[in-house]
Amino acid sequence: MSEDLQKMYQDALRAMTTGDNETARNLLYQLVEEDEENVEAWVALSKVVENDAEKRICLTTILQLDPTNEYAQKALAKSEEKIEKGKSEEEVYPGITRVMIRRAAIGSAAYILIVFTITFMLLSVINGNKQGQRIELTSIARNATGTVEAFTANETAIALTEIQVAISATELAQSLITPSATFTRTPDPAFATWTPTPTEGVASFRAQEVALVPSNLPGTIYGWGGRDTSGQGYLDIFTLRANGLEPKGEIINEDGRNIVSNVPGQVVLFERFNRRFEETALVILEMSDPQGSITGFAALWGEAGAIEVGNPSVSADGNRFVVDATVRATGLREVFLVDTTSGVQTATFTQLTNDGANYTTPAISQDGTRVLAVRQDPGQGTDIVLIDPITLDQIQMTNDGDALIESDPMWNPDNQQGVFRAHPSGQPDSGDIYALRVLPESAATSLMIATLDDETNPVLDPTGTFVAFASDRAGGVYNIYIFEIATSTTYQLTEFEFDHFPGGWSLN
Repeated sequence: MSEDLQKMYQDALRAMTTGDNETARNLLYQLVEEDEENVEAWVALSKVVENDAEKRICLTTILQLDPTNEYAQKALAKSEEKIEKGKSEEEVYPGITRVMIRRAAIGSAAYILIVFTITFMLLSVINGNKQGQRIELTSIARNATGTVEAFTANETAIALTEIQVAISATELAQSLITPSATFTRTPDPAFATWTPTPTEGVASFRAQEVALVPSNLPGTIYGWGGRDTSGQGYLDIFTLRANGLEPKGEIINEDGRNIVSNVPGQVVLFERFNRRFEETALVILEMSDPQGSITGFAALWGEAGAIEVGNPSVSADGNRFVVDATVRATGLREVFLVDTTSGVQTATFTQLTNDGANYTTPAISQDGTRVLAVRQDPGQGTDIVLIDPITLDQIQMTNDGDALIESDPMWNPDNQQGVFRAHPSGQPDSGDIYALRVLPESAATSLMIATLDDETNPVLDPTGTFVAFASDRAGGVYNIYIFEIATSTTYQLTEFEFDHFPGGWSLN
């Protein structure tokens, strides 16, 4: 790449980090026009194009230039999956979608009625000699009956006779009322320790060319993961040594999510799901006696008129934490500061936001003096703001509007830097991790971790040296990875077969 093209590429990357996708897009278009075989430029362009069709063009071009490019392979597979999902919502007949047909299969009689309705439509079209529609409806009839036989593309296989279609539909419909075999559920293994054989077809949860974490990595990671028995994203609450030398351990026999801890690892907060009553609540517990110390704050939230409390963040000493919650009277999401310095039972709270916007995923600095939060305003877009808990003054930290949708900010222990997640508007499954430097009256951001996969839930270690995060880069399952900031090296911590996310990182 020439010096001019290299500068153009760097300018495009800088534009991407500030959310100026239009500038990045224009620069990258010029670059690939000048250098059609520049794989890096095509990769970057695939992340800022305006629609899925253009993104597919970029990805297929990457694979033409580099057939082994793992990023393009995965992204193209996701695109195909999205297309197939979209097809399921298409109408096969006015008012009838493929999803509706599949759901109708719950009752065999209703299913058979739909199958023969579509078959009758097919016969009518055939008798009308409408060749183009016959091909389409033949395919639809096959989809409706759930056939898994390979469908050859030649005209002989397409032009099935009316009798053949009806017989196939009947046989397949009858097969649906055969009782399913029972199965035994197995618990989530601590690690995926088996070695798949070529014939087993078991997904691999190990990312290619990513080393395991170093054995000298310090501290304990707190997270949630495993089988989703609640069906609402509440999973097992666990601890895991950052060096990966010990299996994960259950903290408490409760389902939860969005767990955080203070630096010493004494205090833990999380969103708890009560399986018996199917209720959620924010709770705090002491790690010295997790089961016996669990405490909620129902009285505080009742006084504030707040519901659906979540996304906690705690100071280093464990005495102050922030949450977001919906105010019942307005329906808006606001940020609240809770001070437990005088004890959990006598905690006090302060509402930090109240300007007509929604606020989510707040983060309190390690010294408990400042708060970062994501502000969502229909007129101004989504950006991160810095809040003074005493004066309630705000300073805008990002200013890209809805070009990038920010979330999950977290402070560095130095109380001057941090990290956050952001994804391009309309692409919620394409998150990257950004670094944030908090300046006196503004902020500076830079792209830290970026792939064609989804990166989420960044968590800094107590020294500010590493970032734990979740990514679906292996097997389509979210596992926990560690990023070393100084060397830009990524390590893989877990290889579970079910989603796992980090939430806190303590020294102990």
